[in-house]
Amino acid sequence: MDTFIAASLMAIATGSAAGLRPYFTVFFLGAAKMWVPDSAPQIIDDSVQLIPDQLANPWVLAVTGLIALGEFLVDKFQFLDSAWDVLQGVLRPIFGALIGMQLGADAGTGAMITGAVLGGGSAGAVSLGKSTLRAVINLLPEPFSNFLTSVGEDAAAIILLVTAILLPVLALILALGFVALGIWLFVKLRRKYADAKASYAEYRERRRVHGSGPESRTIS
Repeated sequence: MDTFIAASLMAIATGSAAGLRPYFTVFFLGAAKMWVPDSAPQIIDDSVQLIPDQLANPWVLAVTGLIALGEFLVDKFQFLDSAWDVLQGVLRPIFGALIGMQLGADAGTGAMITGAVLGGGSAGAVSLGKSTLRAVINLLPEPFSNFLTSVGEDAAAIILLVTAILLPVLALILALGFVALGIWLFVKLRRKYADAKASYAEYRERRRVHGSGPESRTIS
C-alpha cells in the first residue's frame, strides 16, 4: 500500500482512538513499535514502520502508561470524569493531530499535513461526542451507566488501535463510524443536555423548598 494512503488511514484510526483515550493511544503505538518483531507479517510490519521511533522511548512509554492508567481509573467515577474532560477536550484533538502528523513523516510534508488534519479532525469529532454523552449520563442518579460507558470507551479504543495495526481498512471503517457517531451525539444531545440540566436544577430547588426537613416545614 502507498505510504501516503497507509499513513492517512492510520491517522484517522489513531485519531479516533485519541478522541477516546489519548494517552493510551500513544502508549499502545509506542509499545507496538518497541515489541512487534521484524518477522511479523508484511501488513503488520508496514503499519508499525509508520509509527515514529520517539513513541518507543522508554520514558515516553512510562509517562503515557502512568497517565493512561490514571485516566482509566478517573474516568470510571461520576463527575470526576467531567472535570477531567474540561482539560482533555482540548488535548485530545492535539494528540490526534500530532500523532497523525508523525505517521506521515516518511511520506513528506503533504502526508504530514494531511495526517495532522485527519488525525486532529477525527479526534475532535469523537471527543465532542464522548464529552456530550458523558455530560448527559452524569445527570442520571446512578453511577453504573457512567462506569459501563467508560468500559465501552476503553474497549473501543483498544479495538481501533489493534485493527489499525492488523487491518487498516477495517480500522478506517470503524473509525469513520465513530466519527459519525461522535458528531451525531453532539448534535442530538447538546440541547437535551441543556434541557436536562435545567430540569435537574429546578428539581433540586423544589426539593430544597418542599422537602421533609425542619427548614422545609417552617417554610411551608
